[in-house]
Amino acid sequence: MPEQDRFEKALRAGWRTAYQYVTDGTASPEEIDDKLVQSLARELREKNGVPGFQAIEHIVAASSAAPVTECFSVLDDIVRDQEGHRHTKIAAKVAKSLLAQEFAGGDVAHRFSEDVCSALVEHYFFARARPRLVTEGKFVDHEEVRRWQAQVENAMQPAIQKIAAQLVGDPDAKGLRTPRRAARKVSTSDLLTENLVSMNRSVAFLPNR
Repeated sequence: MPEQDRFEKALRAGWRTAYQYVTDGTASPEEIDDKLVQSLARELREKNGVPGFQAIEHIVAASSAAPVTECFSVLDDIVRDQEGHRHTKIAAKVAKSLLAQEFAGGDVAHRFSEDVCSALVEHYFFARARPRLVTEGKFVDHEEVRRWQAQVENAMQPAIQKIAAQLVGDPDAKGLRTPRRAARKVSTSDLLTENLVSMNRSVAFLPNR
């Protein structure tokens, strides 16, 4: 199987479309953000959210009551209890990172949920797309693609916060709704108007005969 085909199969439909948006250069940054947000929401709904979310969040919130090594062990137990569910493994990794940082104070549940959502986007999209974007020459090097990723993540943050807030109250994501689109949806009449304006401008610049 050609390398490009293998890469395409590594990305599910929505994530693949987002990648095509980036490489084609035909979509606005808002459209790319919208596709990534839509893909995240779909993954959560289709894969039962984050099994063990509340148990993992509780470990982070109560971390001061037990040694970090003991917390890590309990997190590993939770992953095993959920039969190694991909989202549970990612959530446990996020929790371990927060515990290592000795994170405390503030709204633990929402901070944890936001970090999990961001980690899922990293897993499903950025981690797979970064090397390819450099190989295909879309970015000069990994430093440049990382800067681009930071800009995308910053723009996505309001939508990530909305999904994360829903996940706190609905960890299985059955009722999770995709946040409102950032990009303006263009109607047929808008497209016709834009085409007419473009045509008129083209005619205006035609040389006189």
